[in-house]
Amino acid sequence: MNGAQSQRQRRGYVVLNLACLIILELIYHWGVAGGVHNPVAVGLIVVCLTGLVLSFLQVIWRTGLWGLTHAKVENLDERQVMVTHEALRYSYVIFVPCSLLLMFAAVVATDFGWRFFDVVLPAGLLYLSHILPAIILAWREKVV
Repeated sequence: MNGAQSQRQRRGYVVLNLACLIILELIYHWGVAGGVHNPVAVGLIVVCLTGLVLSFLQVIWRTGLWGLTHAKVENLDERQVMVTHEALRYSYVIFVPCSLLLMFAAVVATDFGWRFFDVVLPAGLLYLSHILPAIILAWREKVV
């Protein structure tokens, strides 16, 4: 597999992973938390969870990006430190405004009587905060 195909496949898995995460959150908040328990919602949740796990294993775990982004600085060489530092910098620039906007939306939704902020949203944000540096590396680097 050459570098271009590898990067294209990684980008596809990144899109699948983020799409599954967003769809899971939306299905839960508009379907399950709203009291609608139909087989279609449950089926979509199962499909999205499967896609989330499989894409995580393909793009983050098997490539070693999880270990790279969670390694101690002492265990990395100079290039790895620079690459992970840049990925962390970009991920925090993305993560902080998104999480603040979601919290603001949760407060506004509460004023209208909607239950928006429960255990699923913080769990999704926690997952996103851990995978975002690896996703940025998977998206930007030619060879992983």
